[in-house]
Amino acid sequence: MQNMNKYRLFFLFALAGHLSVLGLFGINYSSDETLEVKIKQEVPEIIKASLLDETRVTQKAKELKQAQETKKRLQQKQKSRIAEQIKNERKLLQAAKAKRKKVEQKAKKAQQAEQSRLASLKKTVALEKKKQEKIKQQGIAAEKKRKVAEKRLKEQQEKAAASKKAAAKQKKIAAEKKRAAEVETLRLQKIVAEKKRAAEVETLRLQKIATEKKRIAEVETLRLQKIATEKKRIADAKAAKERRVLQAKNAKIAKQAVASAAAAIDRKVTQAWNRPSNLTAKLSCLVKVDLLPSGDVMSVRIERSSGNAIFDSSAERAVQKASPLPIPKDAAIFERNFRSFRFNFAPK
Repeated sequence: MQNMNKYRLFFLFALAGHLSVLGLFGINYSSDETLEVKIKQEVPEIIKASLLDETRVTQKAKELKQAQETKKRLQQKQKSRIAEQIKNERKLLQAAKAKRKKVEQKAKKAQQAEQSRLASLKKTVALEKKKQEKIKQQGIAAEKKRKVAEKRLKEQQEKAAASKKAAAKQKKIAAEKKRAAEVETLRLQKIVAEKKRAAEVETLRLQKIATEKKRIAEVETLRLQKIATEKKRIADAKAAKERRVLQAKNAKIAKQAVASAAAAIDRKVTQAWNRPSNLTAKLSCLVKVDLLPSGDVMSVRIERSSGNAIFDSSAERAVQKASPLPIPKDAAIFERNFRSFRFNFAPK
């Protein structure tokens, strides 16, 4: 834009120079007409004077000759001035061309530097991907090792349980033999048998009491279960309401964070954008951007073109130049909204 203003300034200087030349031609033309009128007016006087005085005629002829020589000198001087102005204008144009060439060389160097930076960024992205793949492989190996350890522990536990079960079985057999011997002894003893019958009667009575207590306990349990169920329902409803309120609050905060980050990204990309010199109409394009967690740009491409390839290229360069982009500190919001996102680039 600055170079265009300079070219306009040179153009105005050249135009002013041409206008001044035309003005001088007009003045010269007016002077020639005046001189010609004077000559025409004075000719009769010379002719008339020739009848009166030859000396006056000679004098007048000399004056006319001097006037013609003066006119010729003025015309020669005017031509020299015009040639000098043309020469100065050519020098100005040559200087402008040289300056424009320097600007183009500087822009080319800047483009080469940007390409070098992009190559470095691509290398960083490749290293990051390789690092993530190594972490993934380490995780798989650790998971396999954990499963092997769990299997070994389970086998040891099953073996210990089998040994314990066998010991319990032997103990149960010994106890059963002992109980059989005692029953046989009681059977042979009449008193012991009578006590046993009485005990059985008492046992029946106690069983009836226990059954009634159990029924009462079950009724009470059902009542308490109903109360607990109702309390749980009320607590669950309250907790669900609190979760809904919290979710709405978190959603609002996340929405505000997303909107704020999107506005900050748009501002930074617009500030990094260099408007093409031949761009006049207001354009827009849809840009897809992939980011690293640091906000650095992994890739950028145009998903919906503006119809102007120069504008689209300037938009891609603006996104790369604005890297790293401002993103929310919340990792979940970043992963959900900014790991890969699209935005409409329409600078004012």
